[in-house]
Amino acid sequence: MRLVIFEPENFRNFFPIAHLRPTFALRCGASLLYEKTIRNHPGLPVSMFCRDSLTETFAGDMPPGCSLNELATLENDLLIINGNLLIGEWMLESHGPEAVGVTADGEVLYARISRTTAASLPRKNIHSFLAAVAANLPRREIMDMNLLRWQ
Repeated sequence: MRLVIFEPENFRNFFPIAHLRPTFALRCGASLLYEKTIRNHPGLPVSMFCRDSLTETFAGDMPPGCSLNELATLENDLLIINGNLLIGEWMLESHGPEAVGVTADGEVLYARISRTTAASLPRKNIHSFLAAVAANLPRREIMDMNLLRWQ
């Protein structure tokens, strides 16, 4: 199982503070958003996906052992989490049936995907992959998760 944290397409809502860093690398309280996610899913290898323009800049700030914008890492059993999801004391279970959690307007919050399904989906970029995930997996509309949408 691999933990995947992605930057959603609404990153411009966080400008100017997210101009030079992914939204999941913004500080919220004592820690960064991605640190909260990783802390709540210990022991999983981590892949992060952000805007291509930030790859070189953010690569030096990543935790050791994490990969950045490597589409080949999507060929595993995956727990994918929206980087703007405010993780608290709760934790998404990494094991369970394949599913995708979405907001009322269809934005992906999380997805649990098997290696077999992941291998059959297009991987042009993370957002095309997520669109295919949302179209092909059972959907759950989620109302009680805190998703940051603006700075």
